Amino acid sequence: MADFTASNCLTVAGTATFSEILPGTIKRLRCAWRGGGLNENTPYCLRLDVEDISGGRIGIANEGFWGMCLQEGQEYDLVLHARSTDGFNGPLTARLEDSGGSACSQLVKLEGVSSQWKQFKATLTATKTEPEARFVITAGSTGKIWFDFVSLFPQDTLPLGIANCQLKIVNRK
Repeated sequence: MADFTASNCLTVAGTATFSEILPGTIKRLRCAWRGGGLNENTPYCLRLDVEDISGGRIGIANEGFWGMCLQEGQEYDLVLHARSTDGFNGPLTARLEDSGGSACSQLVKLEGVSSQWKQFKATLTATKTEPEARFVITAGSTGKIWFDFVSLFPQDTLPLGIANCQLKIVNRK
């Protein structure tokens, strides 16, 4: 099994891989925003402009390449980069949930988002088996939040990670 998110650089062939979580007010969700990426080699990122959070939770969701099938008790490593402007004072929260919005993992808070890119790491543990889960990040205040290189990876995929996977594929006969 590989990275659960549909694209760790947030777009696939220019198409957004994240969708909005409402009912808050999103002024703009720029899924292929050029000029704000983590570095010059990856100029595209996602920018979420949040105007109002009083109507409920607001954020982004990713359903993976062909869905996310969670197994109860399985742990998933989350790594993402984020930065913010225009008064965003967080926090961001992340969790796994079913298509109806019910929790499939604990909620983790990602605090300390600032105007500089910062890497955030967390572990999400599936609290139930769910064949059609999604990964959700929500915003705790108004402002602009940029996301880049979002990855959600099952811990028990391979003992040595991707490099080991590539070796096993090469050596397979």
